Amino acid sequence: MTRFAVCFILLLVSTHIHSQGNRAIIDSFVHIEAKAAQDSDRLNACVKLSNAYMSINPDSFFLYTKKGLELARSLNQHSDVVLLNDKMADKLMDTGNYVGAMKYAQASLAISQKTNSRSDQIDAYTTIGRVYDYQSDFVHSADFFYKAMDIAKELDDHNRIAMLGTNLSALAYNQGDYKKAETACLLTIREAQLAKNGFHEYKGYHILGLAKESLGDTASAETNFSRAIEICKRHSLLLEAADVLSDLGMVQKTDQNKLRFLLEARKLYDSLSSASFESMINRKSLGDVYLQMYRADGTKPQYLTYSADYLGKVVEKSREMNDMATLAAAYESMAKVEALRGNYQTAYDYSNRYHRINDSLFSQQNKNRIAELESKSEMDKKNQEIETQKLKVSEQKKNNYLLVIGILLVGAFGFLFFRISSIRKAKNVQLAELNRKLDDANKVKIKFFGILSHDLRRPIANLVNFITLKTMAPDLLLAEEREAHETRVGLYAKDLLETMDNMLLWSKSQMEQFAVENKSVPAARIFSFLKKSFGEYKELQLVFSDPESITVKTDENILQTILFNLTANAVNALEPSNGGRIEWSVRKVNDEVVFSICDNGPGVGDEKLQALYSDTVIGSTKNGLGLHIIRDLAQAIQLTISRVPARQQGTEFLLTLPYRH
Repeated sequence: MTRFAVCFILLLVSTHIHSQGNRAIIDSFVHIEAKAAQDSDRLNACVKLSNAYMSINPDSFFLYTKKGLELARSLNQHSDVVLLNDKMADKLMDTGNYVGAMKYAQASLAISQKTNSRSDQIDAYTTIGRVYDYQSDFVHSADFFYKAMDIAKELDDHNRIAMLGTNLSALAYNQGDYKKAETACLLTIREAQLAKNGFHEYKGYHILGLAKESLGDTASAETNFSRAIEICKRHSLLLEAADVLSDLGMVQKTDQNKLRFLLEARKLYDSLSSASFESMINRKSLGDVYLQMYRADGTKPQYLTYSADYLGKVVEKSREMNDMATLAAAYESMAKVEALRGNYQTAYDYSNRYHRINDSLFSQQNKNRIAELESKSEMDKKNQEIETQKLKVSEQKKNNYLLVIGILLVGAFGFLFFRISSIRKAKNVQLAELNRKLDDANKVKIKFFGILSHDLRRPIANLVNFITLKTMAPDLLLAEEREAHETRVGLYAKDLLETMDNMLLWSKSQMEQFAVENKSVPAARIFSFLKKSFGEYKELQLVFSDPESITVKTDENILQTILFNLTANAVNALEPSNGGRIEWSVRKVNDEVVFSICDNGPGVGDEKLQALYSDTVIGSTKNGLGLHIIRDLAQAIQLTISRVPARQQGTEFLLTLPYRH
């Protein structure tokens, strides 16, 4: 018994033991698929069962794969739909249903492009390429394989690069370019080992064995086939092991050894998937071996019968699967069988069919088109390198721009700091000026309070002197003098009280929290207050005019104080004995209310009115705060005070307020 036969027996035994363990696992997934309440659990079970049954039970594979597709579509699980579509396409290819396989493969491509899944696009392109390859359309097959390979290398996906390596190596092998097939196989093996994918590693060694066989290196072919069988043993790849056994048989030196390996592989195919492509190739090999055995020993015509039976099934199946390359090879062998039988016309017909198909498959035009595709793939790689270089140059430009922007930002920040420093200096100058003004204001207020204390001291001193005189020498004054002094002291006390009220009101206006209390105030009420306040001046003529019965909206106390002080100033400026006259009037002009006060006194110079318009001037009046308090209180209620110029006699002031409804 040869070492290859021993390996085969060990493979069957270990696979049987392993399959017993897998049976329990498969049964558990079958139970989950039947009983699970969640569709997602059932979908997961269907995917596992699809994988498990793919190589051992085609009927169960189709059953659970279709169930899985229905569940994946209902759950919008696009990745599972693509996965199961690809599996369906692979299995349908094995059975020769290329139309159905292409349908599932194109559906996968449409979904992967819609979801922009690059990895799913690789799988879809690969499946479509394999469908074309199975139909011997090598040009379209190569086109899709190279598209998929470009994406896989872009993603650095070792597993998919290995998968595409197996397909490209098979394509090169089918085209008779065995050196290129060998290169692709070495790529496949390396990437499969990096990805730890046993299936693709097996495939690489398998096709490498075929390429070595075609190059005449049968020893290397046997070595690579044996490595492929060892990998199948480790991973329980029964159907794949049958494929390798078939090819291993063809490199044996004797027809008997060839026949033995081929028949062992035939048993596996018949038990697993007799309709697969590799199963058909096994029949072709059996037909060729029996033909060779008859040529070696012409005494056994049954060999020709066996050969014709196997080759006839190959012709039938290759037509069904539209596999023109295998059909051509079968026609060539059938022509030899019929010639040995003496059926020369039939042999001639088979030979013509063989040459017609072979010429169409392996014409120089097809080889040139495949070379163009390979050249296009290389050009795409070069273009990609150029694009990468452009990206680097663009990135360098971007970095330069960023550097320039950084420099500009540093300059901008420097300018900003300089600007802030300049503004700070200007603010410091303004602050120094404000401090100077504040100091001047403090000096003015010190002067103001000095004058104020003097104005307050005078009536109090008079009051104290009168009270002292009355206490110490009550009989010193006559009754008329005492009455006159009492009247004068009463006036001093009243003036003092009014001065203090004015001061309190003014001090309120200087507080930050001071708020004007606006309310509707009839002008007649203000005039009534003034008339009552200055009623003791019998010698003066006080006239008040309010023909429109004006009502203003303002702070009554402040307005009253302003009008009182102006009236007091006018009284002080007049000599009652000379027919003094003070006239107040009020009228509405457009959107303003205008109060007017005029007297027939000697008038007042501009220098005495400076306190009314400037807060740096302090003046003293007999009545205390005078124009200073009038100025500040007027500002509080938005009252404008102006003097009417060019009067021949006396003084006239206009007090203007906004008219508020």
